[in-house]
Amino acid sequence: MVVVLGGPTFSPWQLPSFPDASAHWLWTSPGAQTWAPQDVLAVFRTTFSLPNAAPSATLSMVGDDHCDAFLDGKYLASVSCPHNGAKPDPVPSSTLPSLPAGMHTLTLRSIRAGDGSPAGVIASLRATDGAAIAATNGLWEADTVDTMQVDTASITASECGGGKKPYGWHIGDRMCQNATLT
Repeated sequence: MVVVLGGPTFSPWQLPSFPDASAHWLWTSPGAQTWAPQDVLAVFRTTFSLPNAAPSATLSMVGDDHCDAFLDGKYLASVSCPHNGAKPDPVPSSTLPSLPAGMHTLTLRSIRAGDGSPAGVIASLRATDGAAIAATNGLWEADTVDTMQVDTASITASECGGGKKPYGWHIGDRMCQNATLT
């Protein structure tokens, strides 16, 4: 279930510098802007069609606590929102190479890892000419996983860039960049 929490300036995050006013904070439970269950991994997905290739694009995103982005199953970037309430300024962004025409899936994996704090993710993918490609909204799909139930013993060192990592996913600074989203 996708819950739309509010736009970029929604409290508690209040990001007036977010480059896309049409993007919304999302989570998988109501009231997540105040409190969300601990150790929940939320996976958000949207599919979009590009009628023409985009020479390059910019992905802007913020995740509270952590968020990893994938395009068509390939890892793009990770961000972490500090637990001390500090707001990222400027908003983290990554420039992507050319996107071919056709159907694409943008996936965000975000984890709520801390105790007694909010959870949310906001993202926007825009062509370098400023044209909107995808932004988080209520049309996205979502799944959740209780990370305490995940068996990380089966994750190989090569999948995690040489060593086992918590949760076995690309989570914040504990990312496994060599793995792909399955």
